[in-house]
Formats: sequence, C-alpha cells, structure tokens
Amino acid sequence: MKVRNFRLFFIGQVISVSGTWAQSFAQGWLVLTLTKNNPVDLGITTAFQFLPILFLGPWGGLIADRYDKRQILFLTQLFSAIQATALGVLVLSGRATFVIVIIFAFMLGLVNVFDNPARQSFVLEMVGKDYVGNAVSLNSVLVNMARVVGPGVSGILIETLGIGFSFIFNAVTFIAVIVALYMMRKGELFRVPPVSRQKKQLRQGFSYVMHNKELSVPLALMAVIGTLAYNFQVTLLLLAKETFNLGAGRSGLFFTVMGVGAIIGGLVVANKKVPTNNSFLLVAFFFGLLLSVLALVPKVSLAYIVLVPMGAFSIAYVAQSNTVLQIRSKPEYRGRVMSLYSVAFLGSTPIGSFIVSFVAAKTNPRGSVLLGGIATVMATLIAAIVLFQTKRREVREPDVQNGEQISYPDPDTLK
Repeated sequence: MKVRNFRLFFIGQVISVSGTWAQSFAQGWLVLTLTKNNPVDLGITTAFQFLPILFLGPWGGLIADRYDKRQILFLTQLFSAIQATALGVLVLSGRATFVIVIIFAFMLGLVNVFDNPARQSFVLEMVGKDYVGNAVSLNSVLVNMARVVGPGVSGILIETLGIGFSFIFNAVTFIAVIVALYMMRKGELFRVPPVSRQKKQLRQGFSYVMHNKELSVPLALMAVIGTLAYNFQVTLLLLAKETFNLGAGRSGLFFTVMGVGAIIGGLVVANKKVPTNNSFLLVAFFFGLLLSVLALVPKVSLAYIVLVPMGAFSIAYVAQSNTVLQIRSKPEYRGRVMSLYSVAFLGSTPIGSFIVSFVAAKTNPRGSVLLGGIATVMATLIAAIVLFQTKRREVREPDVQNGEQISYPDPDTLK
C-alpha cells in the first residue's frame, strides 16, 4: 500500500468492484423475477456472460501483451459504465426482458475478454516483482471487500427503489477507477516492453504453458474448480432464495458473509511469502471440503457460519494460484498466461453454469453445491499426485539418455 500507483488503484477498485457485485446480484435477481425462479434460465444468463472469455480469452491476453495495459483498462471501464447505464435505464422503464438481459450480459463478457488479462498483469507493473504476491492478495481482498458491500447495497436498492437502481449504482462507481488510472504516475510503473506483432504468437503461448507443468497443472485445476465450484452467482443465489426461502436483502447477506471470510483469507495470504505447490493445493482442498459442508447444513444460521471460512479458503486459493502463475511466467508471456487463467477461472463458467443449474433443477440447489465441493476435493488430490510425481522425476531421473544430456526444445521456438 506504500506504492502510490497501487494505492490509487486499490481505492478506485474497491468502489468500482462494489458496483460490479451489486450489478451481478441484481442481474441474477432480475432473471429469477422475469422467469419465475427458473434455475436453468439463470444458468443460461451466466453462461452468455462468460462465453466470450471462453472463446476469445487468449486473444485478450495477446492484446494485453501488445499494448499499454493502463490504456486498455481506461477503455474497458468506460464501456462497462455504458453497458450498466443502458441496462439500468431499460429496467427502470419496464422494457427489460429475459432476452435483453442475456444480450447485455454477453456484451459485458466481451468487455471482460480484454479487461481481465490486462487487469491481472497490470498488478505486477504497478508494484514490481518483489511485491506481486502481496499485491495480488490485497487485490483479492479488495474484490471481497466489494463483495461485502455490493450485494448488500443491491439488496437494499431492490427492496426500496427497484432493481434498475442497482445497475445505475454500478455505472456511477466506474468513475472512481477511471480517476485512479488517470492520477497514476507513468514514470513509477514497472512496465514490460510490449510484444511486437508476430505470427503464431497464440500457439507459442499455448506451447509455453503445455511444456511447463508448474503452469499447466495449476491452470487445469483452476479449470475444474472454476467450472463446478465458483458458480456462486448461480449456486449461492439458488441456495438462499429456494432452499432457505430468503428475500433479496437476506440473500444479499449470503454473499456479504462469504465476502467477510474472503477478506480475512486475503489478508492472511497477503502476509505470506510466495506460495508453494503445497500451500495452494492445501487451501484448494479445504475450500472443497467446506463447500461440501455448506451443501449439507440444515439451517440458514449454520450456513452463515460455514460461509465465513469457506470464503477465506476460496479467496486464498484464487490469490495463491494467481501469484504462482505470475511469478513462474516469463514477462513476455505473462499476458497470455493470465488470459488462460481467466479462461480457466471465468471462461469455464458457461459450461459450469449449465451443469450446476441443470443439477439444481433435477435435484435441488444443495446438489449443485455438493457437486462443486466433491469435484474440488478430487481434482486437488489428482493435481497433488501429478505435481509430486513430476518433482520426484526431476530429482531421481536425471535428464540423460544413452549417457548424454537430453536437450529439450525451448517453447519460445516451437511452431
């Protein structure tokens, strides 16, 4: 926080992301209102919001590597504000339909294709490599501080003024982050020279990741967890509204309580050194375990209790995975690696939202939450085995063949 540019970014993001969480909650509530509590329609809306990241995410990472990340963020914040304003006006005028909500969700997803990799990799440019782990963790803290505020504010706005004002609230909050970006000192940024335009740069990025298990295994694990466990905008909302019969205000409190736990987890991780394989696998395992417990608790009071540590472990896993990938990536590949992280974390949501909403419709919301918990535990155990075997092979099996050292190809030159 003593780094001025990061401090400005942190303050602006706390305000802006609070609005983003408010809109996310309002969008889900609006869909359930328009479709008479149909969980599949909620899953469809979420899927359309994240489909662009699934299919276009790597191109967004390539743009982040080629161009000024700060300028990219200026544009993405502006377009996000326009999207929120337009949707809010349509809702307030009574013209919003299920199809219109899907279209606007898709538009927001297109903006996030470029916003996410630029935002993720810009953190290191603000603070430098020595502080990146701490900065990523604090960035996760601010997201969850916003999760505490956003859904709660949205629930109050819905019950007092109407759903449309949640979208207008989000639009106004983008002013904070735009001002913060403008006030930054360019000379104090740790800028990485932009990658020049060349052929097959996407293929080189994929090759670089696939030939490095220290990157590919964390990404694969995030893909599984992102698909089945991190669909909170579907699973938690259905659990609160359908299973525990909560109104908008108390349903928003579900996200707020989880956000409180996430803030605690983020602050703990921020004080740790660079994470190891053991640490990020351990927090992933406990996150899955607590998610399974949440699916089985009989009372809403117990659910609130479980949500606190679950939120802590969920954000600790996200922060540590993010840090691992940034630290272990070459600077010239970082944008593309983080775009794959966005694909694994967010781009997997369309598939996951269909799956969990289908499970909720065929069984109940508890079943969809339990699916995420079990999948997380099993995937973590498999990832631990793969990484352990890889490490043991590196130690016990020297890279020799017929008495000569094996020379592995440089991923940079692979075509």
